[in-house]
Amino acid sequence: MFALFLGLAVGVLGLHEVPGQAAAQDERPVVVEYLAGPYKVGVLTQRSNLAVGRAVFTIFVRDAQGGAPVADARVIVRTHHQVEGTEGWSSAFNSPSAPEAYRAQVNLEDPGIWDAVIEIESPLGGGIISVGSLHVPNARSYTSGSYVFVGVFAVLLLGGGYLWWTINRNQRRRIIAESGSPGSNDLPREPDAGDR
Repeated sequence: MFALFLGLAVGVLGLHEVPGQAAAQDERPVVVEYLAGPYKVGVLTQRSNLAVGRAVFTIFVRDAQGGAPVADARVIVRTHHQVEGTEGWSSAFNSPSAPEAYRAQVNLEDPGIWDAVIEIESPLGGGIISVGSLHVPNARSYTSGSYVFVGVFAVLLLGGGYLWWTINRNQRRRIIAESGSPGSNDLPREPDAGDR
């Protein structure tokens, strides 16, 4: 019985993990190249946290003519929800170790489709890039992991109940076997006057 429940839990776990792994492979970050005004721009969008309403953009800004890094640009990521009309923005900042790589984290509060646009401004001029749409799924209160947890908990609970029942049954059998015949309630008798 326990083996049946364990096999069922492992089967449920296997079924729920395969689609998650396939989806994770489809979300591999890829740098997409754009030309925007005087800039050659590479955009890396990390969508792995879209389920919690967060996307991270890494924007590589170079001069389109010579390919030199543009270290003094003002880079802004703007977002717009297609249905609700909600808008947001986030500034992207670079570091001295990678002056051409600007990084921004964007919070997307509502589920649905968000359009993203990147604006770049520096002494070289301005440029705007539409980097496509981001799909934020509805937050689910239960995930496949939750169902697996409930299944494993139920298996452990049933196994514990079976173990408790088995121990009690064996103790009852032992008491009956030690007392002699089943059903006899032999109590220790008091000694008679002749036994003294």
